Amino acid sequence: MKQKILIFSLLILVLSSSVFALSWDQWLAKWGEVFIGPSEVSITGYATATPSCTDSDGGINYYVKGTVRYFDGAGYYNYSDYCFSSTGLYERYCSGNYVYGTTYYCPYGCSDGACVNVTPPTPSCTIKGDINRNGVVDRSDAESILKMAIGLASIDSCADMNYDGKVDISDVILAMRSSNYQLSCAAGQKIGDVNNDGVINQLDVNLTAMVAIGQIAKPSNLCCIDLNNDGIVDIFDVIKVLRIAQGLDSSPGVCGINATATPACTDSDGGINYYVKGTVRYFDGRTYYNYSDYCFSSTGLYERYCSGNYVYGTTYTCPYGCSDGACINATSLTCMNIYSKDKHTDYCVSSRCAPDRYLRCENKTEGFLFWTTTYYYEVCAKTYSTGCATNPQCNAGDILINRTAC
Repeated sequence: MKQKILIFSLLILVLSSSVFALSWDQWLAKWGEVFIGPSEVSITGYATATPSCTDSDGGINYYVKGTVRYFDGAGYYNYSDYCFSSTGLYERYCSGNYVYGTTYYCPYGCSDGACVNVTPPTPSCTIKGDINRNGVVDRSDAESILKMAIGLASIDSCADMNYDGKVDISDVILAMRSSNYQLSCAAGQKIGDVNNDGVINQLDVNLTAMVAIGQIAKPSNLCCIDLNNDGIVDIFDVIKVLRIAQGLDSSPGVCGINATATPACTDSDGGINYYVKGTVRYFDGRTYYNYSDYCFSSTGLYERYCSGNYVYGTTYTCPYGCSDGACINATSLTCMNIYSKDKHTDYCVSSRCAPDRYLRCENKTEGFLFWTTTYYYEVCAKTYSTGCATNPQCNAGDILINRTAC
């Protein structure tokens, strides 16, 4: 009998030491999910109402530190999430009206009761130019590199195709060659939307410029990129796309399918008229387009006009500046300045006004009673021209004689 008691006592001792040898954190890590009831905190009294449980982070949320507020029917308790090691999180949550907890190992570490939220790193670059990491340099990659070069997208080191430490036009050209980048204009495509992505923006401006300078082959159908419809892609098409991208102009329309009627052309300012802003309405046999004259610099005018049934354009340098699609119309004034010569006691002599015009002789008597003297002076008129200017004015007090358009 004593021997049985001894064996039983030893068994209890072994079990007790195996349990209590574990720390609280080790015990949580070992057993994972456990029930945490009011026994975690000693209370006195008896339950008097239904238990309830709320969690500030909405449940099991490893990346937000939450606090569970638990009511056991007699008292309120607050249980917060906490880190039990550098990567170990103990997460509290509610299930029904009771509080529970579970352990979780955070991939990027645990801090202040929540997992550290780290954005997964971008996959390594194995092929230069392969921005979307699909194993080839394609059209999408070429456009992505162009966006980076012009500041529309964040730089990806994989875009540095020539290994010079930066992303610029040379990388764009290499990407376009590698991807065999080609443009095409399809029926229904908005004119100016060169890459046919549904919007006209800086990307389209740069693509048009690259076609204009020969870095990209022009499409066989120029409908979407030849905005002034002159059969070539040049700087004026680039300017037009830029103005549309900036909201200063609107797209002329969409590409049609097949010509169904004879082209026609009308010009609101009657042809080449540099001093009136005109709009050419052009019908190419399938679609109507409106092309207005516009200033491409402070003095540079792009003038639209019709020749036969087709629309053309020419540049002109405005002598006095360009504004709102027309040259500023300058005028010249002829003005007259009337003045008097110094007074003298001789009679007036018209030659004293030379080379100006003699108008009349005036006199003035000075003195008192018998001590008087009569003085004479010539009234002369000098004419002058202001020269051509946008808003000429005669000098203060002078008379306007004539106004002449320059």
